[in-house]
Amino acid sequence: MNKKNLHLLNYEINELKFLEALSLGITFKTTHKLFHSKQFGDRKHYEQTFQYELYSESFFDLNKSELLRLGIVKIKK
Repeated sequence: MNKKNLHLLNYEINELKFLEALSLGITFKTTHKLFHSKQFGDRKHYEQTFQYELYSESFFDLNKSELLRLGIVKIKK
């Protein structure tokens, strides 16, 4: 494990469960997001994009309880 992922040393991460959660519409807290709006005649459309860095310390800290609850992250035995 590289030095910047030491915060994950005691955890197992299931990437498939993470992707399944995203496909079910579950969102996580993140500092990486984009927002756009476009005008189509008299209607305005909004788009939001979230980017997740599953292995980053800040993402893990923001979402630890939810990741554990969903079984995406498990404490190693």
